[in-house]
Amino acid sequence: MGRTALSQTLSLAVIGTGAAALLLAATLAMHTASSRGAPPQPPHPGVGFNTEAILEPAILPPITPGMARTPPAPPTWLRIPVIGVDAPVVEKGLRADLVMESPDGPWEVAWYRFTARPGEGGNAVFSGHVDYVGVGPAVFWELGLLAPGDVVEVDLADGRTLRYQVVAIAVYDEATAPVPEIIGPTAREAVTLITCAGNFNRRTGRYDQRLVVRAERVPDGT
Repeated sequence: MGRTALSQTLSLAVIGTGAAALLLAATLAMHTASSRGAPPQPPHPGVGFNTEAILEPAILPPITPGMARTPPAPPTWLRIPVIGVDAPVVEKGLRADLVMESPDGPWEVAWYRFTARPGEGGNAVFSGHVDYVGVGPAVFWELGLLAPGDVVEVDLADGRTLRYQVVAIAVYDEATAPVPEIIGPTAREAVTLITCAGNFNRRTGRYDQRLVVRAERVPDGT
């Protein structure tokens, strides 16, 4: 299944023990636990997503017939200096039951291999736990404090570091989140960061909203 087709079948759901990510067809509601209450919300009204721009096909250089494009090296580390995020990246996909795999622990960030690789020219999707059972606040606890212009850095396995600047922050209700806009192809190279937000329901073990941050690539040398 191609990335564009796959994005049409995904919905946002809770993963692990306090993060937010994507769940194929909402087939399983995975649980979270926290004693700290809801994570911080954006202090600003939020910068919405431009649907037309986000859903445009990614602009990639032409390929000469018979010449294969070598994909960029995979991401290995993610940093967001303004909120102190400095975390290893783990590669994740879908389990056999089509549920998206969650980050392995409170301080790791997941990159999903069915989305673009950073540096490839599309939308690379990451998720992280907002809190974690027995730990409290986790790697993306302060993601809601980001603002347009803040820097996100991604290290690749080949030693390169790619820089991005935040251009959009939005909070969506879980049930109505516009998933194709969030994880679909983008006209500009971008990373999308996802975690839980809103109110934590102790009965269901779920947050009722999802925080989504979009950052676009900064040209090398700037």
